Amino acid sequence: MGLFDFFKQEDINQGIEEYGSTAGAILLDVRIPQEYQEGHIPESKNIPLQQLNNIVSVVKNKDIPLFVYCYSGVRSRQATGMLQHMEYMKVKNKDRIKRQNKKTIRSEMVNMLVWTSIMTMLLVGGGLSVIIFQWSSIALREDMDFYMESVEKQFTNHLLFWEKSVIYLSENENMNYFFRTGSTEGIEKVMKQGINLFSNQNMVSDTFPIVSDYYVFSKNMEYKGIHFYPETQSADNIKNTRIIDGIKRYRDQDKMFYYRKNGQEIECYFSVYDDDMERMGYCVAIFDMENINKIFSKLEKYQTYYWSIQTNDGTEIGGTGLNGILKDELINLDGEIKKDHKKYLYKKNQDSFGLSTYIIIPKSKLYLDIRPGFQLAWAIAVSMFIAVVVSALYYSRRVTYPLQRIVKKIEQVGTGDFE
Repeated sequence: MGLFDFFKQEDINQGIEEYGSTAGAILLDVRIPQEYQEGHIPESKNIPLQQLNNIVSVVKNKDIPLFVYCYSGVRSRQATGMLQHMEYMKVKNKDRIKRQNKKTIRSEMVNMLVWTSIMTMLLVGGGLSVIIFQWSSIALREDMDFYMESVEKQFTNHLLFWEKSVIYLSENENMNYFFRTGSTEGIEKVMKQGINLFSNQNMVSDTFPIVSDYYVFSKNMEYKGIHFYPETQSADNIKNTRIIDGIKRYRDQDKMFYYRKNGQEIECYFSVYDDDMERMGYCVAIFDMENINKIFSKLEKYQTYYWSIQTNDGTEIGGTGLNGILKDELINLDGEIKKDHKKYLYKKNQDSFGLSTYIIIPKSKLYLDIRPGFQLAWAIAVSMFIAVVVSALYYSRRVTYPLQRIVKKIEQVGTGDFE
């Protein structure tokens, strides 16, 4: 049953169908003869309400089913009561011929209020949705930009710490002496004083460092290393052998930085220069990618995101990849890009040590937090709709009830169409 079916009553056509399917039934038209002659239902018999007492001459058997109708329903209801009082056992009021075309104060009031409530619901729901969408889009875009920028800034700050460490190595007299001569005496202490692996600038949290190991090499390949995690002598020897091999490979290449992956570790090889830009020695920093991942995991609130750390030549040394988007397509430092009919928001940054970071988030993820706002807007609109409908039913009853009493009083006096 639809919403407006609630306000409808039985159609005269339904009564005719019931009459046709009832064996031996008689259809009574209780209007005056003039109305009957102007038009009536086929097979109906005309006995005006004023002459209803004469029905005995037409219908002698009081068990015969009787179906009564008139123009408006007023006379048929009155006739039904009279026939039942005359002990006709099977009388049914089939109401009025023109019910479907006749309008009442109550039906008009209810229709008006219901349609008003529907329009109110659509306007309120639609209006609030537009306002929430516009406001939320701006706020959530700013929030997304903040998250991407804060992640990049945190990673950049860790790299800046190591830039300062390199400056310390190039300016410290003891380190300068080591780079020239290869003498390692007291160098480990000097390194720990100037390069504190336990510094907050190197830690993602209390127990997760960005750089877990640091090595310095003199020109004659003497070296010293410091470590965040304690290691056995055997493990230390294996790592030292690998790092020495990496330094040899780096010296054979004409690059400022040389990166090499080893499981979850990224080895960064670079040179240390004096004020005259003469190479003094070499350094190796080992980055813990598992801990770097923890920095970018803050973006998990957007469910789907892509990030990449790449070298100057475009080699990815960490991240999830850019979902088929090339770094050359990201022209500005931040913005929006369309790829395969999908829109993405991105941010990139040129960091130190020859690295660049890229973060990409599907634009559709921007609207995840807007959904509750839409739901709230439409909940308010639906609530208003229900309130108006209930009010329509209640107040239409209150307004029309006195009129219905007047009609009933008139019915007791005479006949006519008083609705």
